[in-house]
Order: sequence, then C-alpha cells, then structure tokens
Amino acid sequence: MVEVDLTFTKDGHPVLLHDLTVDRTSDGKGRIDGMTLAEVKKLDFGSKFGCVVGLQGNEWLLDVKSDTMRVRERPLDINWLTAGKYRMECYTIMLINKKTFAVLKQLMAKNKNYYDRIIVASFYPSLVYLVRFMDSLIMTALCMKNNDSSYASNGSRRHSQWWTHALAYLCDAVLRVWIHGYFWKLSGLCIIFMYHGDISVEVQKYWMEKNIHLLAWTVNSKEEADKLVAMGIPVLTDDVAMMK
Repeated sequence: MVEVDLTFTKDGHPVLLHDLTVDRTSDGKGRIDGMTLAEVKKLDFGSKFGCVVGLQGNEWLLDVKSDTMRVRERPLDINWLTAGKYRMECYTIMLINKKTFAVLKQLMAKNKNYYDRIIVASFYPSLVYLVRFMDSLIMTALCMKNNDSSYASNGSRRHSQWWTHALAYLCDAVLRVWIHGYFWKLSGLCIIFMYHGDISVEVQKYWMEKNIHLLAWTVNSKEEADKLVAMGIPVLTDDVAMMK
C-alpha cells in the first residue's frame, strides 16, 4: 500500500505532497498553495533523499539511486495514482479539505475497480463523514492520535498557558468519546490509522469487535514493526530499508 497526501497548487491543480510547504523536500521555499503548477515543476524534489527526479514530456520520472533510499517525495500529478507504470495494490489518499472531493469523484468515475483499491483517509472526522455521505461505497479511514490537540509527539505540551492546555485536553477527551461511541457508526469506518504509541492488545480487541481494522503509523523501528505485524496490524513507515 502507498499512502499519499493530496493538496492543491495556487492555480488549482491537485498534487501529491506531504508538507504544506516545499522547503523540506525541494530546493525551493514557500507554500505549495502559493505556487502555480508551472512554478512547482521547476523545483528539484527528491535529490536530497537519494533520488534522481526528472521530467520527460508530461510524465514524472522517479529513479531510485540505491536500495537504502529512505524517503521519496515529489508533488506528482494526481494521474500518477492510476498510471499503469506505478500501479499498486492499494492507495491511501489523505484528505485535508473539501476541495479534494471533486478530484475524488473524478478518480472514482474513471474505473469502478478503484473502489477496491483506494482508501480515503483524514485526520478530520467531518471529512471522513462527508466522503461516506457523498459515496457510501468508498472505503474510509480515520487517522487518530490520542491527545493530539494538547500534546506533541515528543510528549511536550502544545500550549504554554494552563487554561489553553486544559481546554485542548478537554477537547481531546470529548473527541475520543465521540469517535469511540458514535462516530464509527455514523461514518461507516473501515480502517483506523492509529498512532503506533496508542496501540495495545486491548485497543485492538475493542476495534476488532466492531469489525474495524487498525493500521499503525509511522513505525520506523524494526522491533516495533515486527511486534505490530505479529499482532496482525499492518504498519506504515517511511523507512523502506527497515522493512527488507
């Protein structure tokens, strides 16, 4: 499975890029939504991650230099998802706003087989619900991380003032109750992409009883990956070499 993040250029072209800016993955600077597609195509993406990336005609080319390549990132045209050259068994499309719905509709209209190959995921429950409302046949997934509004991944508080931290923590608690108690029913969830540190045997059992599959993100430790896979939980990683 390949997980991709869908966003848009300034002139409305859908592209695949994880970050809001091009700073980390290219030789340029600035927000992706502040650039036209023509401007984005002039940037050098991927070379700092061990890839040679070039443009030939209207086709994006990705040539890996070595088997130890860790990350491969490039704002690709959305058609990359369905091009035969790059065809995979399953794709996960991350949604960040309602603009992606139109692209999703066009994608699904091309081939009914995509319903079995594409999972639409988001950190925003409202977007997951709207996708199911738009087309109940689309496989959906919710991305989750406990207390994400109040704590960063390193365990530090996101808010310095006590009252903003307390409010964020309360929002996290309400959201957790809402998702566990009601949202999974309303949205028809198929999968939950769960932060690897939040997964336990008890959590797995809880969601298995509701016929919802878990997938762990982002796991870059082989020991932890082996442990989760032994539990029957697939993992997402950006360390390709680790999985060999």
